[in-house]
Amino acid sequence: MKKQPLLLPLQILAPQLQADVLFSDSFNITAAGAGSVGFLDFSLDSRQELDIFTDGPTLDPQIFLFQGGANGLNPSSVLLAADDDSCPDGRCGPAGSFNNALIDNVVLEAGEFTVAVSDFPFNAGEAIAG
Repeated sequence: MKKQPLLLPLQILAPQLQADVLFSDSFNITAAGAGSVGFLDFSLDSRQELDIFTDGPTLDPQIFLFQGGANGLNPSSVLLAADDDSCPDGRCGPAGSFNNALIDNVVLEAGEFTVAVSDFPFNAGEAIAG
């Protein structure tokens, strides 16, 4: 029996702006291979403090934040932050029997960024490889 892709929502908020959602997307994540990584590219015109988190109901999500990426990630892409399981249920909801991922209060300068999201286990090299 083939595993069905699971929907995994990702949101980026600016807490200083009363939790306005700046960027969001949902990804159909598969267990492995093609479709196992979702990417959200975004840009900032000025310095911002952000919260980046998943609110998927069933996966054990992990997220990686990279500098750059407007033209795709590559081996020289700079990893800025990563998380697995730091978001409490009260904030992000449950993720099956796991917690959602949260990169909390990250301060970013103006520029281009990429968030890679997938199911555990997942590492930065796999994020770059797609």
